[in-house]
Amino acid sequence: MGVRNFLVAYNINLNTIDPKIAQEIAYDLRELGRPIGKKNSKTIYQTGLLKEVKAIGWYIKDFDIAQVSINLTDYKSTSLFDVFETTKQLAIKYGVEVTGSELIGLVPKEALLTTGKSYSGIIKKSEQELTQLAVDKLGLAELAPFDPKKRILENVLNAS
Repeated sequence: MGVRNFLVAYNINLNTIDPKIAQEIAYDLRELGRPIGKKNSKTIYQTGLLKEVKAIGWYIKDFDIAQVSINLTDYKSTSLFDVFETTKQLAIKYGVEVTGSELIGLVPKEALLTTGKSYSGIIKKSEQELTQLAVDKLGLAELAPFDPKKRILENVLNAS
């Protein structure tokens, strides 16, 4: 029996409706990278910037925005902080801005605490403060409220 790491489904919102820009950013982010040609009927890729990242770009009609939709297959090797900050830099390259993000489903507490620590630097903060800092800096409440009691895996498990 095989076991994989917890997959974090994560979308980053852009201030554009153009899914092509979101896809370009996704190519740059994802470990597989950008298709650059074919050899012996196999697609050749230029490796992307972040390990353990799968990504695509798309348009979300309900919110009238383009998003980079990401699966983090190992959030311990590539953090939410790394993905969000790298996406912000790439967005500038393509003439757009990151406006916020959203987590799909549950997220391990450690993923948010690590992000909060990355944003807080050397300033010591409680787990609740680190979580709120991560939620604020990642813009996780941009499209819908983010309730840690309902969205953090350990909180949901402990409430059962």
